[in-house]
Formats: sequence, structure tokens, C-alpha cells
Amino acid sequence: NNKPLEGEPGTSITDTADYTNFYLICQYYAGYEYDITKLGSLNTNHIEDNENYIYSNLPKSLINVNVTSDTNISYGAFMNCTYIQNVNLSNELDGTELTAIEAFAFFNMNDLVYVNKTKGNNSQIVLIDSIVEVDSYAFAECDSIMSIATPDRNDITWGDYVFAYEHGLTYIEFHNEHLASHMFYYADNLIELEVPTDVINIVDDYVFAYALKLTKLTYKDDKLGTHMFEHCESLPTVIIYEEVTTVEDYVFSDCYTLHTLDFRNEIVGEYM
Repeated sequence: NNKPLEGEPGTSITDTADYTNFYLICQYYAGYEYDITKLGSLNTNHIEDNENYIYSNLPKSLINVNVTSDTNISYGAFMNCTYIQNVNLSNELDGTELTAIEAFAFFNMNDLVYVNKTKGNNSQIVLIDSIVEVDSYAFAECDSIMSIATPDRNDITWGDYVFAYEHGLTYIEFHNEHLASHMFYYADNLIELEVPTDVINIVDDYVFAYALKLTKLTYKDDKLGTHMFEHCESLPTVIIYEEVTTVEDYVFSDCYTLHTLDFRNEIVGEYM
């Protein structure tokens, strides 16, 4: 249900639970099987110490979490909760809009399979429209995530390494205009990548660096960023399409198997 949980510390919570305030999570644990996670307090009446952080104990039986009435998911909220498989983000309960996912919020959740599972959408991470900020390492090291669709809005502020070190990632669908620094860094199971034209406007550095198994690249946007495909060591052939008008430094540095570059544009980058 969507009501706050009640009970004394030590009470087990159900495998599927709704939280209307993250502070409530901190009141529950199950026996000796729990992980400790730092959560930012969302309610100033519940600040426990000078750091404004409180410790929570989540049972390893918890697999599904619904976030229904919060404006942000705090720093490290579910970090290292390796047993949670599904997270549903919603604004439906009282109209409160979830706008921010803070740094390390879902970091190292190795069993996480879906964030907002949607019928007809094969992507495993789908962010709701109200989110305007996703901070550094928010979804990094979630190894069960194989597909991601970036949100279809262009006013989102992205931190560094948001989807980095996702070793199971095989598919990315792009809808936003900003590729942030190290955004998909070390996605070392990514084999094919297609970036369409007229989508990306801002490209930071090292976006796809160390995609060690990348063998097929179709890149038709207008900018290749600094160190963008560094150490993509399985990439044999690259076509630089005519849409590419900006080429930064070291785009394909240390791509040891690269033997063919087909330039169809008018610019060759320095130290490319």
C-alpha cells in the first residue's frame, strides 16, 4: 500500500514495499541479514546529525521498491543494495514531482533489472518526465542492466559516470542532447552502437571510452568528443559520416585493432 509503514525497529518489511518518505526505510531491518546504506534525510524534522545523513538497514528479502511521493532520491539511497531487482518511480500519489536522482543513488545494485518497467518498451532504465537532474554515478555498476533509453527531454543536468561500469550493457537508445563525461565509460559488453543524427548537441569527454568489445559503430551526429572512443580495442573499421562537423582530440586513441578510417566529412581532428 501507499501508507507509511508502522512498527518498531526489528520488524520485517514485505518483499514489495511502497515508501512515501525515504526516512521510513531507516526504521526497519530484518534479523542479521541487511546491508547498511547512507540516506539523505528528506525531512528536516528528522535530521539525525550534523551531516544530515542517517543509516538504514534494508532486508535482503526486499526485491521491489516503489517511490511514490518524493522530490529527490538522495545520495547513495540504494547504493550496494545488490538484491533489489525492480524500482518504480511515480508522481501519481499526491502530485509531488520527483525531479532529481542524486549521486550514487543506485550505485552497485547488481541485481537491478528494471527502473520503471513499461509495456512495449524493452529498455530496462526508463526515467519519468519530471526528472531534471541525474548526478554522478547514479546508475554506475548495475551489471544486470542490458538496455537503456535516455529521456526525451533536453533540460536534464547530467553528472559524470552516470551509467559507467555497466558490464552487462548491450543496447543504448538516445533521445537527449547531452552526452556527459564518462557517461557510458567501461561498458565493456557493448558490441554495437548507433548514435543518430540531429540528437546530440553537447558531447563531453570519454563518453564511450573502454567499450572493449565494441565492433560496430554508426555515428551520425555532428560532434565527436575528446577521447570519446579511447581504448575501444575491438573496433576494426570506422566511417566518419558527412554529418560530423566537429572532431576533438584523441577520439580513437589506443584503438589497437582499428585498421580502416573512412572519412566522408570535411574535418580530421588533431591527434585523432
